[in-house]
Amino acid sequence: MSLLFGILAASLSLALGAALGLLAGYYGGWVDQILSRAFEIILMIPAFFLLVMVVAIFGNNINFEVLVVGITIWPANARIMRASVLSLKERQFVRATVATGASRTRVIFHHILPNAVQPVIVNSNLQIGQAILFEAGMSFLGLSDPNIISWGQMVNSGAFHLLNAWWLAFFPGIAIAILILSFNLIGDGIGRVYGPTSIVAKKIARSEVPA
Repeated sequence: MSLLFGILAASLSLALGAALGLLAGYYGGWVDQILSRAFEIILMIPAFFLLVMVVAIFGNNINFEVLVVGITIWPANARIMRASVLSLKERQFVRATVATGASRTRVIFHHILPNAVQPVIVNSNLQIGQAILFEAGMSFLGLSDPNIISWGQMVNSGAFHLLNAWWLAFFPGIAIAILILSFNLIGDGIGRVYGPTSIVAKKIARSEVPA
C-alpha cells in the first residue's frame, strides 16, 4: 500500500503539473500570471496539516489522502514544466516549425511537450518517495485508513514493544527508508539519462548549429 500510495499521488502530480505548467509557459500573459500565482499559493500550504484537516472532515479514507497529497505537490512539477516550455518555445527548431505554418497543437504535442516533460518525470519520481513519507507519517499517527495495512501502521504498532520486540518497528522502518532511497536513486539515474548530455539534447543542439 505504501508503494501504491506513492505512485498514485506522484502520477496525479505529474498529470496536473505537466498540463498546467505547459499552459502557463506556452501561452504566457494573463494565463501565466494567474497560474503562477496559483502555484505559489498552493506551495505555501503545508501538505501534512492539510492531510490532517481532510482526515478530520472526511474520515480515514485512502482515496482522499492520495488526492490531497497529489494536489499539494503538483506545483513543483508545474514550475519545472513552465520553465522548460519557456526555454523551448524560443529555440530555433520550434520557431522554424511555427514559421512553416504548423498548427499550435502540433507544435505543443510534437515538439515542446516531448522535450519539456523529461525533467518533470524525474521530479515526479522523486515525489514518489515524498508521498510515501507522507503516508507513513499519517499511518504512524493513526490517521490513515485502519482497514489498509501499511509500513507506517506497522511501525506504529511496533512502537509499543520496542523494549521486548524491537524488530516489529525496526524492519518496517528500514523498508520505508530503503524504498524512498531507491526512488531517489532511480530519479537521479533518470536525470542523468535525460540530462544535458542525453541523445535528445544532442539532437536539439545539432539542429541549432548553423551550417
